[in-house]
Amino acid sequence: MLLKLSLVFTIFWLYHCVTSKKIPFSDFFLPLSIDGYLCGENLYNILSIRDAATKAHRSFLFESPPSKFPAYFEDWSTFSVVDEIFLTWPLILSDRSSSTIGRDRVVINSKGQIMGAITVNFDETVNSASNYKKCTPISFNPSPEENLSADLDLFWSKEYPTMGYGCGPYLLPNLEIDRLRIFISNRHLKRQVQYMRGTDQPREYTGNLFNGDKLLAYNPYKKNELGSASGQSMPCRIIFNLSEGIKGVIYGANLDTKCQKVFDISKLVYDPPQIPVTITDYEKMEEKNREYSCANEMLRLGLVLNFINFAKAQISRGLVDDGSQYPILQDSNLLLWPIRLPEKLNDNLPIIFAVGYSLNDKKFEVYYSLLLLDKYIKYTKC
Repeated sequence: MLLKLSLVFTIFWLYHCVTSKKIPFSDFFLPLSIDGYLCGENLYNILSIRDAATKAHRSFLFESPPSKFPAYFEDWSTFSVVDEIFLTWPLILSDRSSSTIGRDRVVINSKGQIMGAITVNFDETVNSASNYKKCTPISFNPSPEENLSADLDLFWSKEYPTMGYGCGPYLLPNLEIDRLRIFISNRHLKRQVQYMRGTDQPREYTGNLFNGDKLLAYNPYKKNELGSASGQSMPCRIIFNLSEGIKGVIYGANLDTKCQKVFDISKLVYDPPQIPVTITDYEKMEEKNREYSCANEMLRLGLVLNFINFAKAQISRGLVDDGSQYPILQDSNLLLWPIRLPEKLNDNLPIIFAVGYSLNDKKFEVYYSLLLLDKYIKYTKC
């Protein structure tokens, strides 16, 4: 059986590789089968992730640095890449008309490649070393119309944990499915249904997305931290009957769209081999965590060094006019690259920092500029 499943999966994988389009440059560090990220119960498809990454990279290179985003992401070790600038950009759920920024972020490098997604937590009571949580890379179940879908579904279920059903931008977790499954298995269900009130009571399902006798639709409720219903219904319906159990989940304005199974594919994310840490490595890490003082503000030395490396790379490629507004030329002999600060430090800070390269002295130093009448005045050396 295992051999059969492996063969089926191999055939499907080869078919996918042959028929799939060229992998976008932004997805270089992502698994081929990724369909998005799950942050808590918020589900972001890969198209919205790419869109956010594009906006972040464009803003980093071509737009004004005083804006809060993209913000610098300090914990470069999270994605196992050293000496690289990582930037964060807000993720917004596809069904939200409001532009209110939540706590979910996409993380990119200075080339615009997606490194992952995180949820930030700026609660002062939380240790600053753990003020974010990595989101889970996910993939959807192969289409049920495919001939090999049954075997593939079994293989994926064994290989990758099922997290629930993806209903647009939301996840219906396994816990809700399991609760209803236990409820259905109770032989006193019919009597229990009679005593359920209002919207709690399963209604007759009259749609045509599922086949079966006497199908019912159940509207689950969101649960609070204590596990009890919060009173807010979820935008989906679980379809089931007493003889066959759960048939699937639907959502949408007219409840006419099937939800998809969500699989955790974290194991497919590339994790570089662990290299033994030497004394020299510890010294480098301590050096990066040292603080640099400028204009009564403290910056991590690692942040400054990463922007210096970015500037050096741009100089080595040649300072061509590619539309980027950086570096800034000041006094005909000073090239400046504004530094993006971590999100937590960006709030209402009337200062912008930059690494500067003197064409006369041929060396890098840190500069700052004060905000005056919504404009930054001349940069001054720290």
